[in-house]
Amino acid sequence: MAKLIITLSTTFANGKHEGDSSKLVCLTELEVSALAAVALNGMTTMGGSEPADLHADNCSWFNQGDIMKWAGVTTMQARGLMTFLSRKGLVADHGVDKGDRKRDHWYVSSEGINAAQHLWTTINQVDAAVIARRPALARFLALGGF
Repeated sequence: MAKLIITLSTTFANGKHEGDSSKLVCLTELEVSALAAVALNGMTTMGGSEPADLHADNCSWFNQGDIMKWAGVTTMQARGLMTFLSRKGLVADHGVDKGDRKRDHWYVSSEGINAAQHLWTTINQVDAAVIARRPALARFLALGGF
């Protein structure tokens, strides 16, 4: 499976620029597809027009079942995606919600929002064959007008 390379060059917290801290992050096409799916869901929920809007109102909450549905992956793939995206600092575990004790809730981190924004604005780096294999990624990129 092909790896895509995304360079994160800016760190944000609560929508405010906090300095440059370049970080090289390598993502598989499944990881890109999952990140795109959760960012798109957050954008849709909060009415944003691009991933960077999530810095102001991060409505990117998701769980394992959401990843399975949105990215079209199996239970094991969803677990792996959440683990690896978390290790790369792109998503964070919020824990179990009091109202929903059976599901662990996650959200896209500031670095994950930056990565999704980078992907959104630099579509030419993503191979057309990868997009064709990942419908969630295609939907995300289609909204970017590419």
